[in-house]
Amino acid sequence: MNKGTAIKTNAVKGIAWLTLSSLILKFIGLIYKVPISYLLGDEGMGYFNSAYTVYTLFYIICSSGIPKGISVIVSKYEAEGNKRTDCFYRSTLILLGCLGVFVAVIFILLAPFFTSVISSSDSLLSMYAVAPSVLFVCLNGVARGYLCGKMQFSHIAISEIIIGACKLVLGLVLAFIGIKLSLDIPTICALSILGITIGTLASTVYLLSVCKTKERGLLNMPTRSEMRDLIKISIPITFASVGTGLMGVIDLFLIIRGLTSSDYSEGVANALYGNYSTLTLPMVSLVSTLIAPIITSYAPILTVQFAKRKANEYINSIYEVLSLVYFITIPCFFVYILYPSKLLGIIFESGSVSLGFMMLAVISPSVLFMAITASINNSMEATGRVRVPVISIIVGSLVKIAITYVLMRFTSLGILCAPIGTTVSYATSFVISYLGINRSVSQRIQLLKPAFFPLVASAVALLASTLISRFSYIIKSTRLQSIFILSGFGLIYIIIMLILSKRTRGFLDKIRKINKKI
Repeated sequence: MNKGTAIKTNAVKGIAWLTLSSLILKFIGLIYKVPISYLLGDEGMGYFNSAYTVYTLFYIICSSGIPKGISVIVSKYEAEGNKRTDCFYRSTLILLGCLGVFVAVIFILLAPFFTSVISSSDSLLSMYAVAPSVLFVCLNGVARGYLCGKMQFSHIAISEIIIGACKLVLGLVLAFIGIKLSLDIPTICALSILGITIGTLASTVYLLSVCKTKERGLLNMPTRSEMRDLIKISIPITFASVGTGLMGVIDLFLIIRGLTSSDYSEGVANALYGNYSTLTLPMVSLVSTLIAPIITSYAPILTVQFAKRKANEYINSIYEVLSLVYFITIPCFFVYILYPSKLLGIIFESGSVSLGFMMLAVISPSVLFMAITASINNSMEATGRVRVPVISIIVGSLVKIAITYVLMRFTSLGILCAPIGTTVSYATSFVISYLGINRSVSQRIQLLKPAFFPLVASAVALLASTLISRFSYIIKSTRLQSIFILSGFGLIYIIIMLILSKRTRGFLDKIRKINKKI
């Protein structure tokens, strides 16, 4: 097996491992979200999600740019045979640990300010409970960047499962204990979110034990050129990622402030936001989670191909990423826009679904814009060209602010302003990123070319699921009817894709061969 084939095989292994962990995490999240929403109610989930949304901003600051920069540098070192990889990892681990302590303290000090700004004072305890995990996220991110650069994805997958399992078990157990002790809802929410902090600690301990380097002796700090490259890559990516995180904070601020200024009580406003953040946003997050393994696994490949000036292979890898991303996102888009109530009705109660299904239909186009933008931005970030992704995300965030504010201020759309603003924002980011990458590559990226087979397969699956729905009346349970129809859609889609797409068949065959070796 030549080196290029070995790299592609490692990428397929990475996708398989990270996809498996993503599916397990989503299953864990499903198991977690349903009982926790019953235990806390919409109001309690509002407090929980308020704290988690603010935490996400600090999480992004510590886990996006620098780990991505570490991954790029380690990938280049591995390709060049540079022996400073382990030393570079150890030194950045100390630097990021110091940053983590600093950011965690800032989070704790600013928590009262955030609760005041978002008009959700009862979420303060939850913010205090989750704040220490920022330190562990920093250390965790360095180890992930190091392993990603070495294309060792199995340990990353296991670490993610550790976090999810602790969140599920400890979060529910602590919430249940709080209820048994007759504690108030804000305190129960804080106990529940503490599971995330403990899970992040456990995950970090695991990764650091895996990443024990062979080098010993005195610690050498990063060289000037390493620091320059790390800053050049990581700082812009961090700003871009913070822009994405700000979209959630903007949602939180504008929704609750807008609703309370429209004569909704704080409790009702939190309940509406709880519905939006519990039913609608996780569906967008689901798509993001499913495509993340593809993007993550291909990043080192794109770095190496660009560094070795293999332009054609670099372009082909972009098309491979887009093909796999379309395979996931296009059917999700059609299900979200055409079957939102059926999809949500499988998981949640009818009362919550009656409000949430419209928001899911409105936000559905954003999954396509988000997925394509993430793929394009990753292909540029992997090569150190980070200016366009930064501009893309910042402008998108500004559009989000403007659209959501104007709609909240001058229309009666209420909570629907949030998904509308999100969709327009992602569309704006997509346009900027697409124009940017076409200026930096030798040939124009044809977005419709890799989307053709998924579009055809989705159209056939929709037609077939419509026919299937006519026979669903024989099933008495509405929830089972939805499962029957959507399962039919998914099965037919996959069959049509296997028939039409040689690339899909080849990718699945590679996974089959890898599983045999394992």
